[in-house]
Amino acid sequence: MKEHVLSGEQLITAETDELGDVAALCIYHRVYSQKQGHILPPALVLHGPRYHNSIPRKTTVSFHSRDYPLDALTLAPRTTVADQLTRMEKQNTIEAAHASALRQCPHIYIDTRDGTIVPVHPYSVKNAITSVQSTIDRFKTAKDELSALYSRGAHYLLIDGNHRALGAHLAGETITALEAENDQDIETFRRMAQTGELFNYPHGNHSFDDLVELFYDFCVSHPPRTAAERSKLVLEHQDCPPYFKR
Repeated sequence: MKEHVLSGEQLITAETDELGDVAALCIYHRVYSQKQGHILPPALVLHGPRYHNSIPRKTTVSFHSRDYPLDALTLAPRTTVADQLTRMEKQNTIEAAHASALRQCPHIYIDTRDGTIVPVHPYSVKNAITSVQSTIDRFKTAKDELSALYSRGAHYLLIDGNHRALGAHLAGETITALEAENDQDIETFRRMAQTGELFNYPHGNHSFDDLVELFYDFCVSHPPRTAAERSKLVLEHQDCPPYFKR
């Protein structure tokens, strides 16, 4: 775990333009304006460029449809082969089930990796492929946007402390942040929340790798921006106190 002092230009957020809790922003702005930011808990960040080329780690996309009349099949909607079967027995059972299902209905998708048989309507296949491709395209766009931010020196993905980062930037101040580097650091954050060193820890039981991937996934529908850029958008679109615009 590393401690940093960061400006709004170095922090990346993946939030909507809607601020939500304006009162919280007013409090943080007041604290930083009075040069008292040191009394606040640190924000939490990840170092984006370090993991950029390994994202995504998961590439499997699965889908199934409820549109197909399941009673047309003798197999259950999801039939998983018993775990106690040997590998060869399992494969033979899967292939036999697949052949039987195809004879009854040609529109069957079977995932032979785990032995799950899933009925799929033929039109749903086309729609699902289109949807998956659209998601892949948006994900690539999000990665490109993050890469552009990294090239400008914004390296830190903000996973907790959005209002603090905005309040500090609007007051012309920097913010203290703790950078997680592994699962041990994430566990430390959880303990810090329990002892009051952090206000809270909002990410439950997610692992370190999960948090990196979740941030990238969130950027698919929420364009990543620096905290400085988001501050400007908040001032343009949010009903904020006039002194924020000084």
